[in-house]
Amino acid sequence: MDILIFILRYTPFWAIPMMLICGQFGYIFWLKSIRSAAYVMFLGILFCMLLVIFYYWVGGPEKIGPFFQHYLQ
Repeated sequence: MDILIFILRYTPFWAIPMMLICGQFGYIFWLKSIRSAAYVMFLGILFCMLLVIFYYWVGGPEKIGPFFQHYLQ
């Protein structure tokens, strides 16, 4: 539980670099016509983007911890 809250509190610090990495690889796979791998990378971008949007919607690092602790108990 504590590790999940830790990961959620610092979402932008891992999700934004992950979006950039997945974007780079997705583009390379798309150019090489490896569509299935490109779709997986683009799905990773979408997932990280949704997590970052949710992070800011909830209210940042101070509010995301109590938000999930309330709903996971």
